[in-house]
Amino acid sequence: MSRVPATIKAVTVQSDKSVKVTEVPGLKLTQPNEIIIKVYSGAQNPTDWKSVAQGRAPAGNIVGNDIAGIVFEVGSDVTNVKVGDRVESLTVTIA
Repeated sequence: MSRVPATIKAVTVQSDKSVKVTEVPGLKLTQPNEIIIKVYSGAQNPTDWKSVAQGRAPAGNIVGNDIAGIVFEVGSDVTNVKVGDRVESLTVTIA
């Protein structure tokens, strides 16, 4: 597979408690137990929207927990998936 791009598109929280598709820096593995997924489909659920509306999701945060895609990169400790595997219904935390 290719390298992770320098920027990616993501749904992010805006300062006025709205959301918008914006360009954000591409992700990098920081821990040996992490994976990077090339997301082909994503959705926001009621918890996401409530967090935004109630101000619990700070401006700049990426919104969305329900995704499906292809494993793009794996950390050295990851043994249950490999690059190229299809994955879905994950909870993803991006800080």
